[in-house]
Amino acid sequence: MNEYIIRKARAEDLEEVLRLQQANHHKNVSAADKLNEGFVSVETDLKTLKRINKMTGIVVADANGKVVGYELPLTPDEAGKIPLLIPFIERILKLKYAGRDVKDFRWLIEGQILVDKQHKGRGVAEGLHRRFVEMLKPNYDLIITEVSDQNPRSLHVHTKKLGLSIVQQYSAEGRNWYVLLQDIRGT
Repeated sequence: MNEYIIRKARAEDLEEVLRLQQANHHKNVSAADKLNEGFVSVETDLKTLKRINKMTGIVVADANGKVVGYELPLTPDEAGKIPLLIPFIERILKLKYAGRDVKDFRWLIEGQILVDKQHKGRGVAEGLHRRFVEMLKPNYDLIITEVSDQNPRSLHVHTKKLGLSIVQQYSAEGRNWYVLLQDIRGT
């Protein structure tokens, strides 16, 4: 990990975040890479990334001045502006955790975590997530995301390396989906 600096994104980093997002979006990734490397489903634009970075902060991995990974938080309000995420938000609002409604916690969606293909397997995702949790801990209790069974790499990273747990499984659009949660209050 010594060759990487994990930090909050600066304004000049956001174009690189957008470039990585587009290069790894499911519509731009081969079937083999989807299976082996993973992919992202949500698309944002520069204006949205600027707003997210100002409100909550985006965490980036910097290797010699180049952004090679990022983790993107989405508040419920911000996620609600993305049509793809509206059914997921509705699911979250019905979810229970620790005997309480999730909506009664301070929760946030992990919108994406992505590491450039050449930098995977070097602890970058874990470093991004540690900084992500540190940054969010003062204002949030829970981090929630969902992953499709068509993205086994992402499911593995989230559950085995980042510490999220599967709290719900459901089927939609011919796929199985996993709702993942991490309680960051005690970390």
